[in-house]
Formats: sequence, C-alpha cells, structure tokens
Amino acid sequence: MVMETSRAAARNASRERAAAPAPSLVPLRVQPQPRPANRIVFVSRFLRNPLLVIPRSAYEEDIVPYDRGSVPFAWVTEPGLIKSILLDEHEKFGKRVQIQMLGPLLGNGILTSEGPEWKWQRQTSAPMFRRQELGNFVPIFVRAARQVVERWRRAGSGVRHQIERDMTRATFDVICATLLPSGDASVGATVEASTDRFQRSGAWHRLYIIGNVPAWMPQPGRRAMRAATRSLRSAVADLVRARRNAASAPDDLMHRLMQAHDPDTGAPMNEEQLIDNLLTFYLAGHETTAMALTWTLYLLSLSPEWTSALKSEVARVTGGAPVAAEHIDKLVLTQQVLKESMRVYPPVPMLSRQAIADITIGGHAI
Repeated sequence: MVMETSRAAARNASRERAAAPAPSLVPLRVQPQPRPANRIVFVSRFLRNPLLVIPRSAYEEDIVPYDRGSVPFAWVTEPGLIKSILLDEHEKFGKRVQIQMLGPLLGNGILTSEGPEWKWQRQTSAPMFRRQELGNFVPIFVRAARQVVERWRRAGSGVRHQIERDMTRATFDVICATLLPSGDASVGATVEASTDRFQRSGAWHRLYIIGNVPAWMPQPGRRAMRAATRSLRSAVADLVRARRNAASAPDDLMHRLMQAHDPDTGAPMNEEQLIDNLLTFYLAGHETTAMALTWTLYLLSLSPEWTSALKSEVARVTGGAPVAAEHIDKLVLTQQVLKESMRVYPPVPMLSRQAIADITIGGHAI
C-alpha cells in the first residue's frame, strides 16, 4: 500500500510539473562592476577572483582599454577580433605573461613556447590527440565515471558530496591511467598535492606578472610555489626514468611522446622537453576538465528536464551498454550540453597575449 501510494504521488507530481511552465534556468554569475576599478580595488578584487575586475563595458563592447595601472591593457571580447589576435595577426602578439606565469613549472613545453620551438612540438604531439586515437581510451573514461557513481551510491542518500573534489579525483585517475601511469601510488599523491599547492599560491604570482612587478620584490606564496614546482617536476622525471628502464611499455600517451620525433630534424624530445610536455598535458587535461564537469553537473542539477533528456539519449544510443567510442558522435544532445556549459562557465575564462608590434584592433591603436 505504501509503495502504491508513493507511485501515485509520483505520477501526480509528474503531471503537475508537466502542466506548470518550466522554471527559468538562472545560473550563478559574477556581477560585473559598472566601471573599471582603480589600482587598489583592482588588486583586492583580482586576488579574490580575477573575474571581478572585468567591468560591465567588457560584456557590452568589442574592446575596452584599461590604462590605470603600470601596464596598460585591453579586454577584447568580440569573436572576430579574438580571431585576429590568435590566428590572422598572431605573429604580432606574444605569450609573455603566459610564459612568465607557467614557465617555471612547464619549462619550454607546447604551452610556454613560441615560433619554431612551439611548431615542432605541436606537430609532434597533435597526432596523439586525434579523435580516433583518443577513442582507445574511452573504456578508461567510463571506468573513472563509474567509480565516482559507485562511491556516491555506497555513501547512501542524504550525504553531501564535494562535486569539484570528486570530479578532480576522477580526471586525475584518468590522467594517471593514460598519461602518467605508475605502479607507485605515492607518485600520484605527490603530483596531486603539489598541483593543489601550486594553484593555491598562484594568485599573487599572476598579479605580479600582470602588473610587471620586479622579480626582487617579496611575493606572498613564492616559496610554496617553488617547492610545489620542484616536487612536480621531480615526480614526473622519476616516472620518465622508470619508463626508460622498463623492459616493456604500454601504448599510452607517455610512450607515444617518448617515441615522437621532430618531423623536420628527426630528433626525439630530450628529457626536459618530455617533462615539460607531460606536465602541460597533465594540467590541461586534469584541472580544466574537472571544472567543465563540475559546472555541467551544477547546471543539470538546476534542470531536471535536461537531465532526463540526457539520460534518455544515452539509453537510446547505447542500448544500455557501456558508452563506447562509436557512441560519441551519436550523443549529440550530450555534446551540446557540455559545450553550452563551457560557454556559460568556461574552465579558462581569460587568455592573454602581448603586442610585440604596432597594430590597430577594433579601432584602437595597440
């Protein structure tokens, strides 16, 4: 009787939801300030959340200059202008801030190099990230997702979960299985802890670089960042050495990087370049992916209708089987939801370039 009453209540609730208008989806957002901040307010807001320094005008205009600090800059938000900076006129812009910010950790890898050095690393690594190659790792992705869900189910109902932490753990497990594999569990723990320490100490580091503060000035968190950098690079170096001494190696991303050669000279990556790029791919595929998953789950939690639609699509496409590589292209709605989530909550909301030649962008002389 209790079961039947519950089912009836569920049916009534379902009919009521269907009859009522769908609730509007209003996700959390940063409230932009009405005008650019002065230097002191800029610093305070930036340390709390870099998005807080973006004025309302940057959401309304194509390009908004800011010249109240020691280094003038501009926010550029119009897609055509962004294309000019990153593609059409890319030779007139450099990665100074990106290199200064990440260079101590990522060395001269693909994210922190320019010109010919960047080009050959890009050409060397690109084939490993083609869709057909990544399809081989889908079972690993599925296994990591199932492990998260199983942990939630074992915890029972009414238990709060830190979704960001759980997604970070899931993507970390994937990275360990595909990029930084090791039989020593302590290596993974070292990498994870050092990454967290590096990120928590990074706000002042970013601010100093953007403000062009002299390197000799005392910087909060600098010692912790240096220690984290040493631990990360040392841990990855140990993995590379262990792999070189191994009698055999699985066909994972580390193996493929070690087998890659410069298409022009035929030279393989040296030890430092391997460490640089392994760390680059680790960070790019770990933290950013975890953030994309976290915010997607947040948005779905606000919209039962979309959650139900995604469940239906997965069930229809897979027929109840585990998701496989051949299913990906057919999960159209799932891909759209992920992309929309990353539009609303981009894992990397800002990217910087520095002009190294005179150019006019959006009517502004840079």
